Amino acid sequence: MFVDREAAAAALASPDSHHRDDQLEQVAMEQGLVAKLVTLIAHEDTAVHAQLLSVTRKYLAEGGGYRIKYTFPALVYQAIRLVDRVAAQPPTPETDREQMHLFKYLHQVITAIHLKSDDIDQATHLFLMAARAADAARSEEIAYEFFVSALTVYEECISDSRHQFLALTAIVNALLECSVFAVDNYDTLATKCTLHASRLLKRPDQCRGRDSVHALFWPQHKEYRDGSACWNACKRHSSLPTRASTRS
Repeated sequence: MFVDREAAAAALASPDSHHRDDQLEQVAMEQGLVAKLVTLIAHEDTAVHAQLLSVTRKYLAEGGGYRIKYTFPALVYQAIRLVDRVAAQPPTPETDREQMHLFKYLHQVITAIHLKSDDIDQATHLFLMAARAADAARSEEIAYEFFVSALTVYEECISDSRHQFLALTAIVNALLECSVFAVDNYDTLATKCTLHASRLLKRPDQCRGRDSVHALFWPQHKEYRDGSACWNACKRHSSLPTRASTRS
């Protein structure tokens, strides 16, 4: 028997921790099944498929923030696969509009996860997935916007040093995979990551963070390589106590 919305809300507010945990575990299992159902949505016409996803989002949003952290990621995966299908078609004004609509949809869904659920880590990683999809579709402006959104979540919502390090590492790795950016935009994102690495609260995390951003200035895409910036990053890293790299 499915737990209704009111029961789930009551479970969250219940002072009985055992009852609350049991109810929330049941909600999580049920929403996992709903998410599997979302993955079955399909249509040979990409425009109709996009409409189906929009209608599905409308109904899933009524479940509230706790539920959408389980169901909305499935919408993101579906939309990204649909972006790939549209990108594989011959380019026309219609496919361009369809692709823009899908990226707007992706941003709205991931933003809802960010604002309405407590799963900040997931929102960050989904923004980065969308950025990779935009890069593959050769849409620089959209990819840049998704990176900015991921960095905004990082700046505003992640305060624990360890979680900051893990999120920053994910952002750096995603940026290293991208090749759609103009040099100036790439440098802006790389510099922002470097700044955040230097501000990590714990010295061991700061040391590892600075180590990870070095690669941004000497990536596999040669047009982004900056020997001077890479050297400066290495010098700043070497100024930290070397023992910090080995401490947990």
